[in-house]
Amino acid sequence: MACPFIDEVMDKEALILRRAFRRERFFRDRSDPLAFDDSHLYERYRFCGDGIRYLCRLLGFPNVIGALDCTHIRIKRPSGVHEGDFVNRKSYHSINVQMICDADCTFSNVEAKWPGSVHDSRVFRASTIFQRLSQGKPLSFY
Repeated sequence: MACPFIDEVMDKEALILRRAFRRERFFRDRSDPLAFDDSHLYERYRFCGDGIRYLCRLLGFPNVIGALDCTHIRIKRPSGVHEGDFVNRKSYHSINVQMICDADCTFSNVEAKWPGSVHDSRVFRASTIFQRLSQGKPLSFY
């Protein structure tokens, strides 16, 4: 389903991502968070390395295929009649971006086409991922 508020969605998504990545970014290796020392782990997660390993063994997460969340990317105030649609619940202009990563922390899906006023659940229900999961179809990201 296309976004009802934006024409030429793919072009807008590309511009938003291009602007966001224009700034210098630093990506840390997160493949093994337990590689850090206990002081860092306790500061970040409130558990030492042994505590985190214990919780992973105790709780486990069977049948988890990844993580999904939405975030608001701040934008300049757009002109036009739909300007109000881009004001989010925290009263600034944004685009609601949904990202999905797999169990290896690799991003497999990004949707950056919804105005900030749109709720996360609406973004998810309109996504192709939701449609495939609802129909019981396997997910193929590659």
